[in-house]
Amino acid sequence: MATVSILIPARRADYLGRALISAQRETFEDIEILVGDDTPDALLAPIAAAAGDSRVRYFRHRLLDARRNAQAFLNKA
Repeated sequence: MATVSILIPARRADYLGRALISAQRETFEDIEILVGDDTPDALLAPIAAAAGDSRVRYFRHRLLDARRNAQAFLNKA
């Protein structure tokens, strides 16, 4: 289990790549990066996979609102 979890509740593919790069550049080493996809078509899975980083964990959510998406993350962190 990582010391720090970076939670990225995501809906827009055009921002996820940049958010992942930013999280991957974090200088603190013991992190995990959790991506929660609440798009209707799981569009973000390929972007998360393309990160090529074992610290990135992808979760598919079923159109949760932002608060419930964040709560689902907290339960996984």
